[in-house]
Amino acid sequence: MNIEVKPSPLKWLGVHFDRKLYFKPHVQILAAKALKGANALRSLSNTHRGIPPYFTRKIAEAYILKKCYFASETWWLGRTRTKKNALNNLISISNVVDSHLSLFNKVIIICTKAILPIYKTTNTAVLYEEAKLRSSEIKLNLISQLYAVRTIRLDLYHPLRIKAENITKAREYNCTPNTRFARLIIALPETEHINPLAFSFWEIKESRAKAKARINSPMSRTKAQATEDFKAFHTKIPRSDIQIFSDDSKSESKNGATGGGFVISQFDIQIVYHSFLLGTNAEVFDAEATAAVAGAAKALTLASTKLATDLWIFLDNHKATLRLGSHFNDSSQRVFEDFLKLTQAWAVRPRLPYTSPGKIRVRWVPRHLDIPGNEIADKAAKEGTKLPFPLNPIYTLASLKRIIRTRANKADEQL
Repeated sequence: MNIEVKPSPLKWLGVHFDRKLYFKPHVQILAAKALKGANALRSLSNTHRGIPPYFTRKIAEAYILKKCYFASETWWLGRTRTKKNALNNLISISNVVDSHLSLFNKVIIICTKAILPIYKTTNTAVLYEEAKLRSSEIKLNLISQLYAVRTIRLDLYHPLRIKAENITKAREYNCTPNTRFARLIIALPETEHINPLAFSFWEIKESRAKAKARINSPMSRTKAQATEDFKAFHTKIPRSDIQIFSDDSKSESKNGATGGGFVISQFDIQIVYHSFLLGTNAEVFDAEATAAVAGAAKALTLASTKLATDLWIFLDNHKATLRLGSHFNDSSQRVFEDFLKLTQAWAVRPRLPYTSPGKIRVRWVPRHLDIPGNEIADKAAKEGTKLPFPLNPIYTLASLKRIIRTRANKADEQL
């Protein structure tokens, strides 16, 4: 008599690996644990009294659903995948995950009933919408795509980063390996690479409080008060110093193109007025930083820089203003690196003997409050959104994350 012995799943780093890597035991174990927590949460509330829905949803997301989706990047590849058949045609193949999704959806439905005082007959799509929870398939797609995006931020010597680059190179020769990780990487468009080791970790970094003081951030002031303070400060800047006002803009049309612009002035005379378009593959944060750096680079080429002591850059994007002049390991990293190089170039520029080396100084300016330079830069940025699209634009990290989340939101609306 032959007796087949089926070994139990091997648990390693919280993941239950079965013999054929179907991950069905892993999903069953996690779903059972989450279901126990969801039922306990549901017992705390009813249609008359209980925990406020806002806090119930926070508990469900932070504890119960996190347990469901733990290590989902390991096994989730989507409901289907594409593969070439014998005739070299692409066909869709099921990943056989319907049973996985049904287990997770059961947990989510119980969580929605814990959050909302509803009847059993309420439509499932209404439950998702009112409880602000996503179906398991949409959430798993979002998690796996954001996981693939995180490989962009790994250092150059990380094994996953090296593997991802090899997959990208293999795609150019149409010989991409058919693996789970490869499918995630191939699905990503061409994106900028972030190097977290570009700057030493032991370098002393500027604190956020000092950065806010340096750029004259609002600091509990009203917009009107900040505007008056800026106008009073602006009159004290020497007329010989070069001033740059930069701004960003996002088109309200369907394409949602992002543009930027800057204006350079000296001795109360406008010297340069420039607009540019980054396309749909960048965010307003990227455009604002790019405009400021492009303006500073242009100012260094002017003959009148020898008359100036300081170069003033005024931005109305508070986040971009905070980051300029410091090390930054996120979206548009190369732009911020270029700015640090420009600050060094400004100190060694050709200048007249009576001028000092000076600095590139960055200040925050309130937006849309009739500050002349800022209004002109805003006009230039809006004109930039109407320019022809650049050829083969590369996605910034911020825009790629936004696109992935937008897809998830659209999928929610189609339920």
